[in-house]
Amino acid sequence: DDDMIRGRRTRRDDEADDRDDRGEAKALAYTPPEIKEAIGQYKSKKYLSSSYNLFNILDSRKYPEQDVKIYYYLADSLYKMELYHSAQVYFIKVVGQGSGTYFAPALTKLVYIWRKTNDPTALVQLIGEVNPEDFPSKVRSDLMYLLGRRQFDEQNYRQALKYLEQVSDRSDHYIQAQYIQGVIYNRQGKLKQSVGKFVDILKETTVYGDPAEIEKTRHLALLNIGRIYYGIEQFDKASDKYYEWVPRESEYWPASLFEASWAYFMTEGRENRALGHIMTLESPFYADSYWMPEMVILKALIYYRICE
Repeated sequence: DDDMIRGRRTRRDDEADDRDDRGEAKALAYTPPEIKEAIGQYKSKKYLSSSYNLFNILDSRKYPEQDVKIYYYLADSLYKMELYHSAQVYFIKVVGQGSGTYFAPALTKLVYIWRKTNDPTALVQLIGEVNPEDFPSKVRSDLMYLLGRRQFDEQNYRQALKYLEQVSDRSDHYIQAQYIQGVIYNRQGKLKQSVGKFVDILKETTVYGDPAEIEKTRHLALLNIGRIYYGIEQFDKASDKYYEWVPRESEYWPASLFEASWAYFMTEGRENRALGHIMTLESPFYADSYWMPEMVILKALIYYRICE
């Protein structure tokens, strides 16, 4: 009957589909000789020849089913020659094709390029399209940090915290992840949790990553704790314990001096300390690097209070 005929047709269609799938898998597994030769050049560390030949093969459009393989070896040849931005273009194409043989190594290399160039822009744009469950274990923390930072920039704080909490304490971005969590808690009005995160940054002794970036993050943590205590009108603690702890060599020292000036002004009998900080900031040393017109207003308020 019709149902039996439809059933037979369905089985025949399924069998045909299976044959097609096997044929496609065989085609993908088969590497044409000229591609194999170019990959051989790559394996022999002849990266210039390999990239040249792979690009020409790609440009010829002779083997579209081999595109992902060509993209990967072309990208890695360029990477080995330290042409990182060019390599990045083709690694992104590999990742864009979804999970497969070359997906994890391509995504890993994109993280390595970010580390070498200090420019995560392309990776930040790409990361939203990748399932976090597919992140390679070797660079999982790096990608969780970027994903959390992207969610933070989009003000999706709950999602940002979810990803940032998964950044390992052995990651180069652990301190920065802790810092962003502190900022989120502050914006959510969870001041105790926010201060806790910033204090943890100051206490952390075993850290990984760029020492200069870590120091900058520590100085920002001090500023943020000072601001929180200023906001709840604990002016002594803000100025003496946190603003004054920002070291003189820090790029944030002028900001800490200015904000400490306000804290001293808000504390009766400490106007001279506030004026001393303002005089430092008005000195020729800062003439070209720090300009805060509000200092004039603060100085006027101080003079008014002390009857000058």
